Amino acid sequence: MSSNTKTTTIEGQGIGLNCYLSTGAHGASAYEWQSACVKKGGPEGILTKGGQVYLATIGRGKPAILFLLPYMEQEVKVTGMVHDRSGISLVNVASVKPIKGMKN
Repeated sequence: MSSNTKTTTIEGQGIGLNCYLSTGAHGASAYEWQSACVKKGGPEGILTKGGQVYLATIGRGKPAILFLLPYMEQEVKVTGMVHDRSGISLVNVASVKPIKGMKN
């Protein structure tokens, strides 16, 4: 399959991928668990309103913990280079801004 790479802005919820993918838990009630998973080095991601999940990294595939941890289970606008291949989407996070009033 081909790779589609472009800079874009994604709106969604900051999530801990281990927690979300294993149980589907997300939202305010999952904040403590999601944050604990990420603080222990678990991968982070973005869950869009449409259900698309993006693995979040920074340059050269490093974890995005410095960008997303303050926004676990909050609505955010993430800008960065997006890569799609074989059904997996990744965003190299360049910036994160909170969104006020967005609901899942």
